[in-house]
Amino acid sequence: MNTSLTAKRLTLVFGSLFLFQASMVAVGLSLSHPKLFPSSLNASIFDGASLYRDASDAPLSGASMGQGPLSAFVESPFADDELSLEAEASVVLPPQLAQKSADDNDAGSVALGSEDSITHTPGARVVTVSPGDSLAGIFARLGAPHAAALEADKALKGVRNSSGALRVGEDIEFVVDAQGAVSQLTRELNDGRIITLSHGVSGGYEVSVTELSVIEEPTTVSGVIQSSLSSAAGSLNLPFVAVDEFVDLFSNRVEFRKDLQPGDTFSVTFMSRKNGRTGEGLKPGSVTSASLRTKGKLLVAVRHADESGATRFFDEQGNPLGNYFLRYPLQFSRISSAFSYARFHPVLKRARPHNGVDFAAPIGTPVRSVADGVVEVSGYRGAAGNMIRINHGSRWSTAYLHLNSIGSDIRPGARISRGQVIGAVGTTGLSTGPHLHFSLFDRGVYVDPLKTDLPNMQEGVQPLPREYLIAALEALDVEHRRVASVPSAHSAG
Repeated sequence: MNTSLTAKRLTLVFGSLFLFQASMVAVGLSLSHPKLFPSSLNASIFDGASLYRDASDAPLSGASMGQGPLSAFVESPFADDELSLEAEASVVLPPQLAQKSADDNDAGSVALGSEDSITHTPGARVVTVSPGDSLAGIFARLGAPHAAALEADKALKGVRNSSGALRVGEDIEFVVDAQGAVSQLTRELNDGRIITLSHGVSGGYEVSVTELSVIEEPTTVSGVIQSSLSSAAGSLNLPFVAVDEFVDLFSNRVEFRKDLQPGDTFSVTFMSRKNGRTGEGLKPGSVTSASLRTKGKLLVAVRHADESGATRFFDEQGNPLGNYFLRYPLQFSRISSAFSYARFHPVLKRARPHNGVDFAAPIGTPVRSVADGVVEVSGYRGAAGNMIRINHGSRWSTAYLHLNSIGSDIRPGARISRGQVIGAVGTTGLSTGPHLHFSLFDRGVYVDPLKTDLPNMQEGVQPLPREYLIAALEALDVEHRRVASVPSAHSAG
């Protein structure tokens, strides 16, 4: 009986080996003579083949690569735009597929998109950035080394006021040498500057920046508030940066959640900017005047330069504006939970004091210090999550809780300036969703940051010249009467 069992086992082993050899022969025949086998079989015999080809022998999309060898790179230390390059270089193909891949490369072209292709012939090429594109991916399609993509990305990020992120639809010019390396890269930033990367003598890329002429002109946007300032501004396409500055100018005189009523009017004049070469719109400049008519009163903030060239804002009385405290630690956000001394805590399921204001905003929204000060606390603090506490003198201090991240230079003892970004909105600690919990302390006691009279700057600033003030008030009054008399064309819900 033992002899019979051994014979059966040997038969099973040799049978398995025979089937495996037959499968490998079939793979070889299917690659060398594709007409002998259905194309759908080609993609199923070997996992390696299915990573690159579907039943129609077309390259698979990135979404279909979630299984198989590529899935091992989920924990890669590289960024997403580098992930596909590292994965592709690490996948081991069967000999037949490796030879086929080599043959394809020898053909002299690299896929640039669904319709375009690009050759290794030296010269200049313009690539239009598509959704999902990355610098690493474009370099790979050009056949350039992965290390060169990393060097170029590092060089771009080192340019002042440039994150290096690509914009969908932008054109980037590449110059490729005979070896397939990118010897030069040129792109235009959204602020009108042109960046050129060129191969340096000692390796890597050298950066040159061309500053373009920018055309500026004053632009006035006026409207009627029906439900909120944000909806009215949005319907009139008022740039966010102008709205943020408008709110900062009036936040110590107006509580935007409660004071504004349907029929109130507003007007903002700012410097619009465009590329002098292409005419493309750029990030707008500063606000030069802002006004708000609410409860029958015209509130004003007009910018004026004194004899020394220093500029500042003045109110409707001609007095200088500029509380050294900002009312809000976030720009143009919404308040999800008003200040109260007892609310039902959503996590603890019981009422407890809520000493501060919750500002709901997406994770990563920049958080700014509301005034100059010195950092007292910076780090993780249990239920508060990532937290920063800043001392603003002998009387005032502020706290910022549940942060997703804290700036690398925000450490205890560090000096902070008014409006400086100190971290980003998160949901760390005892939190049910992304928000910033902001607290204001007066001599160590919690106070409502939305209602407390904030301290003013003590500066020896001369009032706005009378003749300038009168002219500004008359012009703003005319604008508010005009927009209020226009039917729904200037209204917004």
